[in-house]
Amino acid sequence: MSGLKTSESLLGDFRTDARMLLLVGIALPVGLISALVAKALLWLIAEIMSVDLFEMVRVADVMDRDVPLIPVTTPLPRYSARIASGDPLICNRQGTLPGDENGDLVGIITRGDVVRCFERSRDETLTVEEAGTIGLVVAYPDETLHDAIARMLRHDIGRLPVVERENERKAVGYLGRSSILSARERYHREEEVRGRGFEGRPKPVEV
Repeated sequence: MSGLKTSESLLGDFRTDARMLLLVGIALPVGLISALVAKALLWLIAEIMSVDLFEMVRVADVMDRDVPLIPVTTPLPRYSARIASGDPLICNRQGTLPGDENGDLVGIITRGDVVRCFERSRDETLTVEEAGTIGLVVAYPDETLHDAIARMLRHDIGRLPVVERENERKAVGYLGRSSILSARERYHREEEVRGRGFEGRPKPVEV
């Protein structure tokens, strides 16, 4: 959170500068004081805005919440056929979350897992549990996007099931690259709107 620390430091500097301006204000034109204050505020705002987006956003803010579990016993050929048919419950994401009869998360299976499994064997009795990944790497709704992305990079994966901290078998969402990119794009659009708002504000008038 170095950007935030920098912003807090700048705020302290700004308060110091403001006190100095009050002390010497008699000798300075009011318009100059206004210009200096406006410049300091814009500098502070720009620094705050530069804080890494991924350190400001929580996983819960961007994750896909509509994530159905498929039965862990689903035959791999049937799962592959659903991908081929364009089933929206499967095709909207690169990974799918298998669950057991109690609704508990068991693993994750990706399209890459399907391809690799079929390259090794054409055994039609294989299930998504056998073809997928059981030792899960997960994300939590309340952690920062920065931490979740760091975990993705560390494990060289592109998606994470999002689970409850108290029960890691309880899936509450799905975090993939597309969600992260959408969050970044949305942030930049909002930043452009804010920028146009600042540009449109009247400038201080010297008196």
